[in-house]
Amino acid sequence: MLRLTLQALKVAAIATVALLTLFFGQRLFNSYLERARTNDTNPVLFTVESDESPDMVAQRLTELELVQSATYFKGKLRLRGAETKFVPGAHVLREGMSVDEILDEITERAAEVPGTPRAATSYVELRTHEGWRLEEVAQLMVEKGVVKNREEFIAALADPSLARYDFLAGRPAGRGLEGFLFPDTYRVPTGAAPKDVAALMLGNFGTRVPKGMRENPPEGISFYQALIVASIVEREAAIDSERSVIAGVYYNRLRGNPPLRLQADPTVQYALGQDGGWWPELQPADLAKSSPYNTYEINGLPPGPICNPSLKSIQAALNPAQNDYLYFFAKGDGTHAFARSYEEHQENIKKYQR
Repeated sequence: MLRLTLQALKVAAIATVALLTLFFGQRLFNSYLERARTNDTNPVLFTVESDESPDMVAQRLTELELVQSATYFKGKLRLRGAETKFVPGAHVLREGMSVDEILDEITERAAEVPGTPRAATSYVELRTHEGWRLEEVAQLMVEKGVVKNREEFIAALADPSLARYDFLAGRPAGRGLEGFLFPDTYRVPTGAAPKDVAALMLGNFGTRVPKGMRENPPEGISFYQALIVASIVEREAAIDSERSVIAGVYYNRLRGNPPLRLQADPTVQYALGQDGGWWPELQPADLAKSSPYNTYEINGLPPGPICNPSLKSIQAALNPAQNDYLYFFAKGDGTHAFARSYEEHQENIKKYQR
């Protein structure tokens, strides 16, 4: 009888140890899944679409490495009763946020765990436009109260922490972030540091222009050079169907035998632009003014992008139309007349010049 009692106690002890091990092991595992993959605090722009399911949101957060397990994220979402409580729109997350902190940000407060209210956060909405140059983006920062003056935002772009993005590695020495401040609508917390706003734009660039796209520029052209072409296309093209055609013209001129100068008016505008008129109307004499950005005077591409182009212009520069055009002239209605020879170009000028 005593032997049976001791045996039963031994079995019970083993079972208890197993249960405790399972319990604490599960807690440790959950704690691991709750933590972020990194201790970094880099801002990440995350947009929740109005028609997204929990599965879709969880999958995207996992792909961005903001959460370690989509299953764990969905489980926490279910415990909060927040599967239908996503707040559509742009959210500023950080790489080091826990799952709970992410849920606090992207779901309605009404669905939060009782007893853990979230402090109200005010936001500023920033809408940057395709074709804006860096100074125009900086001016918007001033108007929205993010910075006191343009110089403060421009200085923040030189912060060493922003150089971590892989797509910036191909920039020539001394080149800034013109071209990489992706045009979009950004919702940022009031009081956000200027470098964090810049990081949102750069992070968005990396997402919208993924590595696979960047690794396939036209033959003999680097991605940075393609971005320069995209920026010129952005300022030249008025209709989407002509973007790749105009890009093709520029590549044809660059690769000609002999090569032809680009003679792109927007590059001269970029060189001459100043406060109060960043894209001035050109006069004939302007085309002869000395500048590394004046493509009437220099051979090849200018040193860097002349604006922050749209995704459509970047795609056009990476996938130019295959044509033998060397010239184009604005018709005055937003479209262009394209020509294969200088003589044909002169005829188009006579026909459409006002």
